[in-house]
Amino acid sequence: MLKNKTLLYGFSAVVIAIVGISLFAYLNKPTISSFEECAAAGNPVLESYPPRCKTADGKTFTQSLPAWKTDGITMMRIPETGNLACFGCGATQCRDPIPTLEVVEETEEQHCTVTFEVVGAKYEEPSAETCTTDANCAEGYSCWAQLPRGPSAGIRGSKENPGTCYDNEIISQIV
Repeated sequence: MLKNKTLLYGFSAVVIAIVGISLFAYLNKPTISSFEECAAAGNPVLESYPPRCKTADGKTFTQSLPAWKTDGITMMRIPETGNLACFGCGATQCRDPIPTLEVVEETEEQHCTVTFEVVGAKYEEPSAETCTTDANCAEGYSCWAQLPRGPSAGIRGSKENPGTCYDNEIISQIV
């Protein structure tokens, strides 16, 4: 009889310990409430855009992306000058690029806004020499000065507004 009581007490202690440990683990389980917490907990991140993370209990969290990543506007570089400009369709207008422009990867430090402005642009000096007339340019090139309104806003180069020599094929696509 004493042996049965000891066995019963031992079994009860094990059951209570298991229930206690399980309850403690359940109550101290980290609460996941964001994409970052979900991913940091080792849950799978789904291959979607924007990325989503799914917890073991089926909850999904979508990664918040800054507006410049989802606005449909692309930053591009003008090869002749190195300057950056924004193209695409915003809320009120569309700007189409010419085929020779190069797509530039946008970052938090340097990106386009919904108003087609370049944030954080580091403009490079034109690689071509400054010109004041077409006579200063090689054959097939003409002298154009860029206006502050953007890469497609330009006038003929002059003494008052020195320009850069641009390939006439590119100019014909802009003008």
